Amino acid sequence: MLRNMSIRKRLMVILTLVYIISMVCAIAGGYYVLNQDALREAKEKTELFTTVMSANQQFMSRNVRPDIQDLLEDEYFPAATVGIVMMSETAEIIQEQYPEYIFKVASSNPLNRDNLSDAFENTIIAGFDNGDYEEWAGTVNKAGESFYASAVPIEARKSCIWCHDTPEVAHPDMVEEYGTDSGYGYEVGDIVGGRFVYVSMTASNAIAMQKLAIFAGGISLLFLVAMLLID
Repeated sequence: MLRNMSIRKRLMVILTLVYIISMVCAIAGGYYVLNQDALREAKEKTELFTTVMSANQQFMSRNVRPDIQDLLEDEYFPAATVGIVMMSETAEIIQEQYPEYIFKVASSNPLNRDNLSDAFENTIIAGFDNGDYEEWAGTVNKAGESFYASAVPIEARKSCIWCHDTPEVAHPDMVEEYGTDSGYGYEVGDIVGGRFVYVSMTASNAIAMQKLAIFAGGISLLFLVAMLLID
């Protein structure tokens, strides 16, 4: 077929084929690189958020809770004595400035029904309980939106039992607030839930697609100039 064409047409056909192959390779390669970069950024954000939450919890358990329990031995003061409450409240403050972050303490048997785990979270928690992994990270779609998520297990410790043993053992004010239907029966060492951090990838993916479009446009412009020069 090319033999019957003029040199000019041959060059145009060859250049067009090279352009098509180059665009396919460039878009596929560019998408992979940009997607990996978006995942790396989301992972860094998740690790930073998790570190902040853990640091707050450690500070409370080491420096605040012992003094509060000594001073207010018989009082119900979860904001200064319960790590999950403190982390949830801190996360809400952070989310006011950074809404792309979602922090959730999830359990199939939570004291606070707002912490009830969904199907995805139940799967991860079951994996922790079975010993499949010590921590989990990956991407997940929730309500049609893509998130990078990380999770670590929550193990019932001795300090948890005074709230989660039985309604008779728990503080009366706590029982009045949360009821007696859920959040009890924990035993030391049980995997009772997971601490999940979600970071929306919607903005990162949009930026990646924008960069990819600019890159593809630059290649197209380069080939267009080449065709004009050859013509």
